[in-house]
Amino acid sequence: QRHFSSPQSSINLKTIVQRSRNGSSKVNHKSEYFTFVTMKLSANIAACLLASISGCIAFTPASLSVPRSSRLFVEPATKPIIIGAGVGGLSAALALKAAGLEPVVLEQRSSERLFGGAGINCQALAIDAMNTLGVSTSTLEEAGQVIKKQSYYTPDGRHVASLDKTGDGTTPGQIGIHRGTLIQLLLDVAKSRDIEVLMKHHVSSIDQTSSPGKITIKSTIRSNAIPTIVEGSLVIGADGLNSLVRRHYISGNRNKDPQHYHGVTHYRGVVENFPSFLDGSTMVLAGGVKGVKAVVYPIGNPCEKGLQTINWVLAVEEDEINEDASTHCAHIVKLVRANGFNLDF
Repeated sequence: QRHFSSPQSSINLKTIVQRSRNGSSKVNHKSEYFTFVTMKLSANIAACLLASISGCIAFTPASLSVPRSSRLFVEPATKPIIIGAGVGGLSAALALKAAGLEPVVLEQRSSERLFGGAGINCQALAIDAMNTLGVSTSTLEEAGQVIKKQSYYTPDGRHVASLDKTGDGTTPGQIGIHRGTLIQLLLDVAKSRDIEVLMKHHVSSIDQTSSPGKITIKSTIRSNAIPTIVEGSLVIGADGLNSLVRRHYISGNRNKDPQHYHGVTHYRGVVENFPSFLDGSTMVLAGGVKGVKAVVYPIGNPCEKGLQTINWVLAVEEDEINEDASTHCAHIVKLVRANGFNLDF
């Protein structure tokens, strides 16, 4: 993963919900009318959504076993269309459903690719937000690993300090979980609330020029040349780093993406069946003084043999992005050795 910044919409979510109910969602921008919100795919988006609103037509892939329904013909004024079925998109769908709307989620990836990725840290506010969306704390604890402590080390393994993360006694201060697992939990709740999600739908166009109060989205399934037309009241762009919504509707040029490299690259990985270290519930942060920092923490409960699923991140300050994945492994090993990392535990 890489750190980028890009222009983001600051439209208030309460205003969006009210506009959608009233059938009014006009924002004049470069001679086109549309309302959009861009979201980062992170666990904290759930907390942002809930803090803002306290609280399309949907399509469903056969793999999710959610039957198509008459919501394909729901009045567009009450139908937000969400592009992207990651943590941000599904959180938005659940929150909007709770607000009385009939959201639709379009996702271009297959479920196998959707459930990929690495670890996520759910802090206390995000855990509370997940609870409000329908994912209980006990479910998160069972699916991930409660982090009880953050410990800071020098690269050569000397302990510097520790931070207590046990929480307030009711909500853990932090839970480490695989991103794909968290998405699966959110999808399960969406299914139970009859929110339709369609996988493998690539959005090719978003148009609101024909009617100021209506947005028309055209999407295609990779195996089907006939496009699907969806009409709704607003569009939420939760489609990640290479967002079509951001690229086309903020820059005005779908071939030019207004993202900017921050100069930091995160090399990430997940290791299964790794021996538990320390107490099995500690996040380790090491280094960082010379521009290289290692973060290692469990994202699964230990088995009877004391083995866990571990997430690791190496954050590196670099002038350029190395897009050649075949060189990453050797590059990471070189960085670890050059910076004297030796965490013997």
